[in-house]
Amino acid sequence: MFDLKTQKEVYPYEFCNEETMFADSVSIKDAYETIKEKHSLQEFEDSIRASGQDPSTGVFNLFNFTEFYCKRDVEVLSESFVKFRENLKKEFDIEVVDVLTLSSLAVKY
Repeated sequence: MFDLKTQKEVYPYEFCNEETMFADSVSIKDAYETIKEKHSLQEFEDSIRASGQDPSTGVFNLFNFTEFYCKRDVEVLSESFVKFRENLKKEFDIEVVDVLTLSSLAVKY
């Protein structure tokens, strides 16, 4: 939508629990099988690789991956906000940081 440089990673939400989160390593295939969105195993392995881990081992550290995933989410949100702000300023001459709600944004428009 905003042509962002940073993309969200694939994450196995349903796989997370106290046991898997704090294990030294967990199976990539077991984690992948819990992913409900349509992503390939290769996409998931690419996400693991982006976190600095080697998916060729067949296992990964979920806690470290989660930390990476959260940081990446913040980067995507930040980049999205900057793009949204630039687009709003360019197209409508509205400074988004001057409005508190979507309703007040609509009133300014």
